[in-house]
Amino acid sequence: MTGHFRNGHRVVGSISPDVVERYGTNVPFAMERAWRDEGALMTADGFVRLIDPALLLPVMDLILPSHPGALPVFATAWGDLVVQHRGRFLLVRYAHGFHREYVDVVSDLVFDHLEHPRSRALPRLCYDDAVARLGVPDIDECFGFTLPLSMGGSEDVTNVSRRKLKEHLVFLVQAAGPPYALKKLPLLPYPPLPHLVLTEREQQLAERGKQQLAMIQPSDRYGVASYPQDQAVYVWQIRRGGGGQMFVGHDGTLLFGAPEFADDSILDLWRSGRRTSAADLEAEADRRRPRS
Repeated sequence: MTGHFRNGHRVVGSISPDVVERYGTNVPFAMERAWRDEGALMTADGFVRLIDPALLLPVMDLILPSHPGALPVFATAWGDLVVQHRGRFLLVRYAHGFHREYVDVVSDLVFDHLEHPRSRALPRLCYDDAVARLGVPDIDECFGFTLPLSMGGSEDVTNVSRRKLKEHLVFLVQAAGPPYALKKLPLLPYPPLPHLVLTEREQQLAERGKQQLAMIQPSDRYGVASYPQDQAVYVWQIRRGGGGQMFVGHDGTLLFGAPEFADDSILDLWRSGRRTSAADLEAEADRRRPRS
């Protein structure tokens, strides 16, 4: 059956009766119905999960102290959480160390928000490669970077292992501190609209971005947008199935985003100070290079 998730799901556990009794009338009806009728769920590919909040409730105030009493309702295989707090949904991305508003009102459309093809707020990163290497994590597990990103680890499948979800999130917070808040930012236009006139320097930066993206995945068409307030140029590939995207800073630094990475999320990461090293770009290019 397809049920709640558009591409199908499987039941992988139960929901604590205490959770259903205590929170059932506070969550969207579609979620309460899933809790009562089926239980904990995974999408067909295992990436998005409707979890039993009881798994994480004992540690929520520790791993998200900025939102006391937050109710964890969804997780991804990377340990990202969607939590309900004071009538809103919040996305917490522990591997990258930040949280942001996900949906500004709790509604029965929550399942659609999670899987809508235009909503890429839950980046898959190297999920398919990690599954091929390690299998799909259980409902109480997640993929985690063996050397966390906060400690200089790379976003590469060779740096991934399967972890217990609760213990891994506690570890990340103890190692790097609680997730910080990203301000609600204006989204990049979809598709992004280029600045009418690029300066000579911005044109040079755009060319560099195109060259870097072409090394990872060739494309004949590119779009460019100037973000003078962020001292950067945004370059994206226009190709069937989506293309790579990159911020190129006036200082020469780069931030690469894979095709599945939400454009507003990469803007968030740029503004938070994340950058992609030359070594990581080379690793990404090698990962996508056809094998003989």
